[in-house]
Amino acid sequence: PKRAKEYLFLLFGAVTGTVFGVVHDLVTLSISPEYFTMFKGIASEPGELTWAVVWMAIQATYWVGAVGATILLVANNPSERYPQLWYRDLALIATRPVLGAVSGGVLAALGYQAIRPNLHHLMNTPALAGVPSAQFVWAIHCGSYAGSAIGMIWAAVEVRRARARPHHS
Repeated sequence: PKRAKEYLFLLFGAVTGTVFGVVHDLVTLSISPEYFTMFKGIASEPGELTWAVVWMAIQATYWVGAVGATILLVANNPSERYPQLWYRDLALIATRPVLGAVSGGVLAALGYQAIRPNLHHLMNTPALAGVPSAQFVWAIHCGSYAGSAIGMIWAAVEVRRARARPHHS
């Protein structure tokens, strides 16, 4: 069952990534449907936009969570030098990318007002021109992606550091 635990951890990563992605996109959809229709090009019948966004979020995030879980499994690979972390501990560390994504999205939302006057210089995206709510959601998405990447690096480093602590076994 060692492999079974690894497969379950991969599933945990995929599900965590998917749930976060769906919630994130539903929140940003409530802020700006135009972001999804104009920038992402989601065309749907009235009333079906929510389901189209949910489906897009599932497709866009399940694999990201699985890749993140894979990175943590590799960081936790067996070694004669360092003991492996328990999967419970690994799952707690796996929250770092989610915390990073939330933090990045919030910081981007807060910083949006500061960069808004110069946004046309930073973003060459005609589809969002003149739609401040879509630009706001674009900033949130960019912040979330960057925060998630930073959180993933943080998590991988934390796995290695936790394994190196002498009291852990």
